[in-house]
Amino acid sequence: AHSVWRHGVGRRLMESALDALHGAGYGQGILWTLADYEQGRTIYEATGWRSSGQIRDSGRQIAFRRALIG
Repeated sequence: AHSVWRHGVGRRLMESALDALHGAGYGQGILWTLADYEQGRTIYEATGWRSSGQIRDSGRQIAFRRALIG
């Protein structure tokens, strides 16, 4: 599975999702991910998402937010 990482597919999927959310009129996005999912954190931060400090599921999940308009 690791041989297919880092080819830009995740970034293109993220751009498509952000375009769809923006087109639907949303001003801000929030996503939840596993706290120990380092690969996910890397792509989220690289595409403009920032940790919101929110946690759930006894700290196993963390939230990221980002502006969609602007």
